[in-house]
Amino acid sequence: MKPIRPKRKTIIQGLVTFNLLISLLFLPSCSPFDTTRIALPAEKPNVMLPGNTSVILNAGSSLRFNSKTFPEKRIVKLDGEGMFYVRRGSTFLCKTEYGIIRTTGNQFNVYARPDKFEVTCYQGTIEIIKDEEIISLQINEKATWNVDHFDKGIDYSEQPGWMNNETVYVNQPFTSVIGELERQYNLKVELDITGDPTYTGSLTHENLQEAMDVLVKPYSYSYEQNGQLMRIWEP
Repeated sequence: MKPIRPKRKTIIQGLVTFNLLISLLFLPSCSPFDTTRIALPAEKPNVMLPGNTSVILNAGSSLRFNSKTFPEKRIVKLDGEGMFYVRRGSTFLCKTEYGIIRTTGNQFNVYARPDKFEVTCYQGTIEIIKDEEIISLQINEKATWNVDHFDKGIDYSEQPGWMNNETVYVNQPFTSVIGELERQYNLKVELDITGDPTYTGSLTHENLQEAMDVLVKPYSYSYEQNGQLMRIWEP
């Protein structure tokens, strides 16, 4: 797929927008009104924010916001993955370690982990800001950060698969799939394999035996489980 390099705003607009967001979002917060919600392994909690905005967190994720200032400054900090249902109103900002998502109200999913930064728009229009780049997404569009640019694609699903207890992968690193396996089943996985092959297929969140059988079969790997420790190796 050809990389999509988003059009820049004018130099003045771009610098003002970027500098304003950086100064607003990345100042340290010590407020006693800060609230943090954490999704433990195998959990997918629904977090209600002031003003009827909600976020469903995927396992192993966290969301932080200031309950006192949120009605006026709708800002949250996400680590991990979350599906956002933002009630229309003033500007809403979701900041992550890898970029910022901006909207006035819509539905979108954010995956922000070390292995990937990806945003999918399920309703309306949103903007993503990263490294002084601004890209817009409309319904059924997604953007994945690839080294120094966004790859833009299409997603016709109504919601992310993980909300139906299944994650679908297309040519994704095997280690990324293992990370999701650990989060969904509260496991620690030890890998003894060569390289990091790509994986295409699904990962169910509801049946560990089924998940393992589907995951290791394409590579003829072996595995064994001892409590919360899983070992996968090449025969």
